[in-house]
Amino acid sequence: MVPVVAGIAVAVISLGVVLAILRMFAQPVQEAEGAGRTRSVEAENLIYRCPVCGTEARLTLAPADALPEAPRHCREDMVLVTE
Repeated sequence: MVPVVAGIAVAVISLGVVLAILRMFAQPVQEAEGAGRTRSVEAENLIYRCPVCGTEARLTLAPADALPEAPRHCREDMVLVTE
């Protein structure tokens, strides 16, 4: 009799945990502060090259106010080739 009661108790607790997790997934995601603001973006044609292996990356859009930091590859900052 004790194993049956223990099994039912474990099943009820497990069901409660599963339902709590499903309720968390059902709630809408709250937006972070400033998420609705848009930044002006300009078309760019910047090419970065990795000084170690020579891999190139092309940046086609960038924030209008300043250039972003150079991407990293092979754990080194890539070098701006064209601007």
